[in-house]
Amino acid sequence: MPGSGGLCPIFGVGASGISAQDAKNRFLRIGRRAEAVADGHIQSMMAVSMSPGDVAIGISVSGSTLDTNDMLRKAKQNGATVIAITNYAKSPITSIADIVLLTAGKEAPTEGGSIGARISQLFVIDLICEGLARKHTNRTKQMKERTARAVIERSY
Repeated sequence: MPGSGGLCPIFGVGASGISAQDAKNRFLRIGRRAEAVADGHIQSMMAVSMSPGDVAIGISVSGSTLDTNDMLRKAKQNGATVIAITNYAKSPITSIADIVLLTAGKEAPTEGGSIGARISQLFVIDLICEGLARKHTNRTKQMKERTARAVIERSY
């Protein structure tokens, strides 16, 4: 996970890209450096910039999204640990990942972006953040306070 100074890219496209953006927000609030970008060129540069000790997360309901899987493959080739968040244990993304976290939101290909699938992804992301928070209680508490103050300062 991000936190040792490294940046954790979170790869996802389409509706899973929106979940990746939410994950970025959650990680930042607990002081973990993360990035989620929609641009495929930037994603590709991020993936090949990774090295051993880094972590990349890929989010894909189907586990068969070419863009996401390609980014994870590149990250892994450069030594990163790969975490996949997907709904299907026997999908292509699971053969790339070092760690597979399964979701339970059913979605047909014609339903792309169903709320059930999104909630399932967000729940897994919430569990990751909660686990990190419990593992690093003092740091997390400080960062939650700092990030909350930074946002509050942006309000009238």
